[in-house]
Amino acid sequence: MKINVVAGLIIINSKILIAKRPTGSHMEGFWEFPGGKIKVGELPEVALERELFEELGIKTQTGVLLSTKDFTYPEKKVELKFFMSKWVEYPMIPAFHSAIKWIGINELDNFDFPPPDSDFIEFLKNQTELWFVENSSYPIV
Repeated sequence: MKINVVAGLIIINSKILIAKRPTGSHMEGFWEFPGGKIKVGELPEVALERELFEELGIKTQTGVLLSTKDFTYPEKKVELKFFMSKWVEYPMIPAFHSAIKWIGINELDNFDFPPPDSDFIEFLKNQTELWFVENSSYPIV
């Protein structure tokens, strides 16, 4: 079974938003770039905006596709698309994750990410110009 998933890269003041998966969820305790599953017939960009609203209570605009990663777990295959996301409406009201953090590129190795996200982190480390993109007018909360 193949599952299609999207994740958003939200950067403000050279910090990226990461979120911790809650106890009882798949990959519990790992940090991730927020996002979720694409519903049948749903465009990836629409799915990402929906998921970020459901999980974090924020309205976003999906930007450019940064990377696509395929990963195989024992029980399923996952295609994960990473997009730039612009946070367009305040406030943030987390409803799913057990914690959220804003971190710099040099802090990525201090957090445990699931394998598909870990591959994307290596990509990010070589894309330092992304860390200076101001994609929202809202402050870090």
